[in-house]
This record gives sequence, structure tokens and C-alpha cells, in this order.
Amino acid sequence: MKLPVGPIRRAKLLTLMSERAIARDYRRVLPGIYVRADQQIDFAMQSKALGVAHPTGVLSGWSAAALHGYRYIPDNAIPEVILPAVARRRAGVRFRYDFLRPDEYVDVFGYELTTHARTAYDLARTLELDDAIAAVDGLCNLALCDPKRILECLRPRARGSAQVHTVVEFADAGADSPWETKTRLLLVRAGFPRPATQYMFHGPNGEILAKVDMAWPAYRVAVEYQGDHHRERAQYARDVRRENRLARSGWDVITATKELVTRHPHELIARVDVGLRRGGWVGTTT
Repeated sequence: MKLPVGPIRRAKLLTLMSERAIARDYRRVLPGIYVRADQQIDFAMQSKALGVAHPTGVLSGWSAAALHGYRYIPDNAIPEVILPAVARRRAGVRFRYDFLRPDEYVDVFGYELTTHARTAYDLARTLELDDAIAAVDGLCNLALCDPKRILECLRPRARGSAQVHTVVEFADAGADSPWETKTRLLLVRAGFPRPATQYMFHGPNGEILAKVDMAWPAYRVAVEYQGDHHRERAQYARDVRRENRLARSGWDVITATKELVTRHPHELIARVDVGLRRGGWVGTTT
């Protein structure tokens, strides 16, 4: 017999095999919920198990984000579900209680999840401000939707609702990673104009020559955040060719890194200031 994959209820497994076989071939994720021994128990799997344990609930928060395909789930994330009625507490998971409109949840491969917009709304009101902005950026990037869409989910008296408006004000669906968000926030808060994100450079025939994380086209300045994957030889070679193409077109391409953003932010701000002023910007920084 082909062993069924999990997460699956132990009660259902007992209709198919003995307790000894379950102990041999399966591992417990939550009380009464098991996965096959060869399956990885990661955050997404824990979230699915929570969904199986509470079929009347809707997975939300980081659980919904993970199953929607968001890649930057924090290490301390807790599986979360919205339930229609109070349930007995479980260690290691989070229960929330709310009424969800039909347009606020969706079935994804058999699991009920809050939509991208509702998930973004819940994270926007429960996380620290910059983490909330990064999460909303990423979820709206995945869904290709305007961050203002999350205001449709607003509950005026819900905890943290006041922060949602601030998150939406600073959010940008063009951010492709939390570090791109942090870089953009640093520069905007320094007093620079808000940049265009995922800016495309087109050739004479309309072909895409390059794409940069953020840019000020009026001043011919671009900023690229370089994470660890940019150190790979092939990616590094592509980066150099792209930057050379942009430099030949008169653009100033500035590189941001985690170290610059976190440890030497004034150096990055000064470098962007020089580039923008060369391009004609006459504003002031803080």
C-alpha cells in the first residue's frame, strides 16, 4: 500500500494501518496530526497541520503568507489560524477569532487561507512598523496588487488598525525582498524623493535592457540592493554587464548592502545624495 502523505489525522491513518505501522512510518506534527517520515516538517508543513487540525478555521498571518509562497518567513513565526469560535489552546500555535467576509479567504491546494490582502492587513497591524511594511510589500508584490487594497479589510476598532494607514503610506509592491524595503525606507526617511521600484530600462526597439531595484529617472540615479546571491560568479558577471550598460547611458548606479544599511547608513545616504545632486536634485536631507 502506498503510504498517504500528510498532514493527516491519526484517526484516519488507523483506518488504513496499525498503530505499529504509524509509529514506524509517520511523525507527529501536532497532537493527532501526522506526516510521513520522509516529509520535511518546516513552517509551511506545521501550518498545513494546523489547518487539518481545525478544518473550520482559516490559516492567517505568517501561515497564510507561507502557503501563498512568501519566502521571507521569520524564524520566530508561529503557525496561526482564525477560528469562528473559541477552541482549546494548543502549545506552539496561535488562535485568533474574527468574522471573515467571503472575499477575505481563498482555497489554495485544499487549505483555506486568508487572501493576500487580508493576510497583509493582519500582518500590518500586528508587526513592528518596518517589519509590517516589508511584509505588505512582499505580499502585494506576489499578488501584483496595490497596497491600498488592504484598506478594504480595515476594522476600525481592531487592535493595531491605526498603524495600517502608516504601513500603506510607506508600502510599495515593487519591493522584491525585505532588504529592498529597508533600503527604500532608509532613503525616503533621509529626505530623498520616493524612488520608482523595479524600474525597467528599455532599448530603442522596446526591449528590456535592464531592471533595477529602485531609481530616480529624472536624476538618472539607480540603487541596487545586493544580497548574498549577487556574490555568485554568474550573477556577479550579469551585474557588472548591466551596470556598465547603464553607465554608458549616463546613469549612476549605486550599490547597497546589508552592512551599509544597518551599520553605515550615513555612507549610503551621502553617496545617494551626491548622485542625485549631480542629476539636478536640489532637495534637503535630514
